[in-house]
Amino acid sequence: MTNLSHALTGCDAVVHLAACAHVMYDEASDSLEAYRRANTIGTINFAHQAAAAGVKRFIFIISVKVIGEQISTDNRFAEDYEPAQQDAYGISKYEAEFGLKRLAEETTCS
Repeated sequence: MTNLSHALTGCDAVVHLAACAHVMYDEASDSLEAYRRANTIGTINFAHQAAAAGVKRFIFIISVKVIGEQISTDNRFAEDYEPAQQDAYGISKYEAEFGLKRLAEETTCS
């Protein structure tokens, strides 16, 4: 994994928007694994580096693909909406979100 800790020195917050997305001609033999390497493992690795560098806020931007392609009949998402990822990209971003939640539980200061 890429070491970005040098770029985190002195940072109070990180807004993480990077991801592997919109692969038009996916030639990977296992596209879910390829998305996981970039979007799940890469994100969690970067968050670990941020925590080690003393970054106080790690803001992770997810995608509507985490929720799914369809919304409720009243055309809105609700807090209790059940996620329904339909592709490798959505799954990898969903897994990153949960990995970050675990990391936040481990590193949250009181």
